[in-house]
Amino acid sequence: MASKVLNAPAASSPSGPGLQQSLEILLKSFPSSSEFTGSINWAHRNGDFGQGAHIIVQEGADGSNPLLYSIPEDWKRNVQGSNFLRSHGLGVISVIRETAPQAQIRNLPVPKRGETLQEKWIRELPSEFSNKAIMNASFSPANKESLEDAEKFFSFFLEGKDNLLVVSAGNEGQALTLGHGVWAGRTVKDLFSHNSTLKNKIIIVGSLDKTFKRARYSNYPHLDSELQGNFLCTLGEDVPVRQMKGYKTVSGTSYAAPAVSAVAALLISKYADLSLSEISQILLKSAEKNFIIEHYDEVPANRYRTLVYDAKDPDKVKEVEKINFRKAEFVKYLSTDGPWEEKSKKIPNYRSTELYPEEFSSLYYGQGVLSARRAFLYADLYNDYRKKHPHLSDEERFDRVDQIFRLEIKRLDNLHATNIQKAFRGWKVRKSLKKGEEAQAS
Repeated sequence: MASKVLNAPAASSPSGPGLQQSLEILLKSFPSSSEFTGSINWAHRNGDFGQGAHIIVQEGADGSNPLLYSIPEDWKRNVQGSNFLRSHGLGVISVIRETAPQAQIRNLPVPKRGETLQEKWIRELPSEFSNKAIMNASFSPANKESLEDAEKFFSFFLEGKDNLLVVSAGNEGQALTLGHGVWAGRTVKDLFSHNSTLKNKIIIVGSLDKTFKRARYSNYPHLDSELQGNFLCTLGEDVPVRQMKGYKTVSGTSYAAPAVSAVAALLISKYADLSLSEISQILLKSAEKNFIIEHYDEVPANRYRTLVYDAKDPDKVKEVEKINFRKAEFVKYLSTDGPWEEKSKKIPNYRSTELYPEEFSSLYYGQGVLSARRAFLYADLYNDYRKKHPHLSDEERFDRVDQIFRLEIKRLDNLHATNIQKAFRGWKVRKSLKKGEEAQAS
């Protein structure tokens, strides 16, 4: 059975999910990241749905309607464990569909007996998917022969073409340097050693849990600088994905990788002139290195937060120094005589003692956490600089845009903080006026 191109209907089409329904699905899929959903919401409102993007998956799922997937008969007949593959494939495609609903998806099925992956996939690959296409590799071959065969296809897919390979890091909870993660560990290193120009065409994706911490099962780059440079994290824990009937919750790096593929598709929609190598670098360079991990506990007193911060960001370092100073003052004050409860109430910024700074580590997070908002901002700055300075190389442009990006992020963060403070002061004034009115009425 030939593979099928999954063409999503237009967002405004009565037969499709519609803009509002697509956004509702997205909000269900990423409840832990309001910034992510807000950025995708913004992209959709600006008309960027992944149109013009081509994404290849190699999964046990196929179909023509983004909300009603069907399973190819050859998977049912020829693949052992097809129920798992069926569920896995539906989940992967669901994440792509609901983030970039107008991206075209091509499913490459498992070859029949006597065929190699390379032969089957090259034959099944239509011309529109052979260049400027994204391959989402969330599923791994079952044996060494299939792995070696897949490596040949990846080389064919990437070499001399403007394509991008997005691979899941794997779920052993181990360092990729130990050989874990079939795609991300051995395959990526083999591709790098075979051809160093492929470095800008591959992104490895690890998973975060609901608290924004590295998921316990997610593999990580550890000490390998090459893997660190191509590693990105995003949410992959308890993601509700579309199934044959309704939703189910899934976890794994398999469901983190398609989120990256889908955001790359959104960038293609908005910045069609950029190459996928450039988009790959934009996603990696715009990754967030400053974020908060929530530590939940049934006992409220045991709950705390970890502030992961970029030690190369001078503003964040100053913020951490203030937090550590307040902590030191807090400990010093507690050592004096008097009831603990009364003293804690008198300490300014007492609640800040629940925030524990921790330096960002590339060993576990690579380049950082996927941020659609930052990626769109970086792409906008890069695209503008690229048009103004066409004589510069990509490397020179990225070096200069990095500096502009950091300044712009700082400016926007300060602007947002000011707006939040104004809104809070306005709320306090309205609350005070309301209390006065109620007092007069009584």
